[in-house]
Amino acid sequence: MRKIESVNSAKCFVISAPSGAGKTTLERRLLADKPDVFYNSVSDTTRRKRSDEIDGRDYNFISVAEFKSKVDSGEYLEWAEVHGNFYGTPKTPLFDAMNRGLFPLLVLDIQGYFQIRKKLSYDRLCPIFILPPDEDELVRRIGKRGKMSPEDLKIRLRNSKNECAVAGEFKYCLTNDNLDVAYSILKFIVEKEMGL
Repeated sequence: MRKIESVNSAKCFVISAPSGAGKTTLERRLLADKPDVFYNSVSDTTRRKRSDEIDGRDYNFISVAEFKSKVDSGEYLEWAEVHGNFYGTPKTPLFDAMNRGLFPLLVLDIQGYFQIRKKLSYDRLCPIFILPPDEDELVRRIGKRGKMSPEDLKIRLRNSKNECAVAGEFKYCLTNDNLDVAYSILKFIVEKEMGL
């Protein structure tokens, strides 16, 4: 498969982590800190919207039929089924943003990252993995999201262990045991990669 090149030097930052590790919170802080530099890549998903989420900001919430239609027409740079729901990164807005010189921030699970690294050249990609401090804290964070069956929690914890096992596949890895410290490290990494 031929790797996709952009017409400028904008890098695509991939932030990946297990559910509850803080990847979305850290991404939002980067976006708020430098809104004129970063592009918020909004993924499509078939999962139900959480009470604190906004359609079009957090995700584009679409039906399974619409999602499958977009897969069939090749509209996604990557897509995967995660925890029984589909997620996908639309290609066109991402490449438009890169061509305008913006740095896309993609919050992806490991499946998405492994797909994207096959499609984007190494110098256009900066993969960052966020580790949770420990399993107890991860359980606490996931529990804050609302009702979840014991079986769903068990699945997420099993997936978390599998995801953490491949953290070495990422260029950078940091532990989010303190949000402010983790953000400072993430910001340092991103600015270094941007040449600032």
